[in-house]
Amino acid sequence: MDALQDDDLVKGLLADQARLEAARAPLESVWREIDERVDPIGGGGFGGRAIGEVAGRYNFDATAVTSADRCTAAIAGISIPRNQQYIGLKFADKDLNKLAAVRRWCEAASDRLYAIRYAPHAGFEMQAHDDIKQTVKYGPAPFWIGCEPHVGMFYRAVDLSECYFEQDFRGRVDTVHRKFEKSVRQLEQQFGADAMTPKMAKARSASSCTMRGPSDARASGRSVVVANVRPPIQPDAPAVSGDDDRAQAAPRMREATLRRNQSA
Repeated sequence: MDALQDDDLVKGLLADQARLEAARAPLESVWREIDERVDPIGGGGFGGRAIGEVAGRYNFDATAVTSADRCTAAIAGISIPRNQQYIGLKFADKDLNKLAAVRRWCEAASDRLYAIRYAPHAGFEMQAHDDIKQTVKYGPAPFWIGCEPHVGMFYRAVDLSECYFEQDFRGRVDTVHRKFEKSVRQLEQQFGADAMTPKMAKARSASSCTMRGPSDARASGRSVVVANVRPPIQPDAPAVSGDDDRAQAAPRMREATLRRNQSA
């Protein structure tokens, strides 16, 4: 029964996807021309430019390109200025906001949210710029806010070519279909090994490779594969600062100096 329900669900989703693709098809030619004229370097997903192909070869006027960059910079400077704290929390109850303790809590929470947004792994500033530029070019601009386990929040400007929208009776978007391609390794990272189908698991095992050190790679003529393993974040573990490192290294340096003096 579950298998039949899953098959019906997949068939329904594929039918909806085909309907949305047919409804959006007349707009894609316009968006493809916008990619070529307004943002030839970025290209977007509608252009379908091959790797190594010259970008903007049909552009003879840079007005649209420079105007889009200036408009993006202006919107970013007004809405998300990097040089000031623009996140401010407050309660709907005005009387509650008059309490000093409540104001202090809101200020501390706002600072925490600002730090989370601009953490190095979040990538907010670059992705927000790309998202605003999509708004300038197309109008719709999907923005993905997710959370990676043991790492934290991340932001991603999803290309409009991957997304299809449905609206409710009020004209507001209530359903988003995203059609994209990823490697089996990326899907395993996002959804976990338990969510992989048998074909995906077989492809993952077939594509796995043996790790070699630099000396082995030179001897065999193969490239070195470097694995970047990110350890889980321990919230309760104190971070080691540069002062702590110097404090731990100072006794060792004094001990080494003392040994050299005694031997002399």
